[in-house]
Amino acid sequence: TKLAGELRQKQSQSKALEGQIRSIIAEEIRKAKAEEESRKKAEAEKIRLAKIASDREKARIDSENRARAEALERERKIAEAEAKKAADFAAKRAEDERKRNEEAARSEANSKDEARKVAAKKASDEAALRSREAANKLAAAKAAESALEKKTNEDKKAAETKAMTNYGVSTSAGNSFAANKGRLAMPAYGTITHRFGRQPHPVFKNIVEENNGIKISVAKGTNAKAVFPGTVSSVMPAADGTKTVLIKHGDYFSIYSNLSNNTVSKGQQVSAGTSVGTIAQDFDGSFTLDFQIWRGDTPVDPLGWLSN
Repeated sequence: TKLAGELRQKQSQSKALEGQIRSIIAEEIRKAKAEEESRKKAEAEKIRLAKIASDREKARIDSENRARAEALERERKIAEAEAKKAADFAAKRAEDERKRNEEAARSEANSKDEARKVAAKKASDEAALRSREAANKLAAAKAAESALEKKTNEDKKAAETKAMTNYGVSTSAGNSFAANKGRLAMPAYGTITHRFGRQPHPVFKNIVEENNGIKISVAKGTNAKAVFPGTVSSVMPAADGTKTVLIKHGDYFSIYSNLSNNTVSKGQQVSAGTSVGTIAQDFDGSFTLDFQIWRGDTPVDPLGWLSN
């Protein structure tokens, strides 16, 4: 039939388009490897220079704080000795008070015994107070040491961050496309008519299709939209007049085929949701987007990446 013939012609065009896509992606990978090697060398040099600057600033911070740290350490050691001495003295006074109370209990209470009890309690209370004051002084000394150490570490960390920033060292967490697997927006909303992999054609059951992506049937006039920020690698015209847009996302590529026009151009930076073109009418009369995702030179199932 005519439709079957047009389908085979469409499949032939798709195979030719796949060859173009593979060629473009191979070149992108080659360029990316060369750029990555160059970037790594430049980054290593930036890191080396930043580390020198960072180490120099850290040494200055250590030198600046060393005298203060040593003084605080001396104060802490003195406070520790005083606290121990006061605690021992307080313990002795408390023991003396206990003994005085026992002696008074064993003998008949008289004014002399009562005076000794009062004196012992007063001495014990004063010793306990001095012990608490010494302990508080020790705690303050330790806190001052800890605060200086914390400030020194924070200043050194800030110096390292500043040096890395000043020398332009990248702090990128890597390719975020992969981190968004399962959360990408649909390139167009409609009905998925063809799924990834080897599938029987939904109409011509005797024809098996090898799909590198999915096909989405949409309403006339629907625009295809970029699923993630990236750079347009290529806009390819097909023999039937339709366009294919290929967008690079680090190690990944998204491909939008069967467009009647393109609204982006090669080299353009796009954000997620940017319209890349209007979806064209297919040979069977439907308006269908052929959408693909490739990891390097290997197509993957888009449905595992999309949120809907």
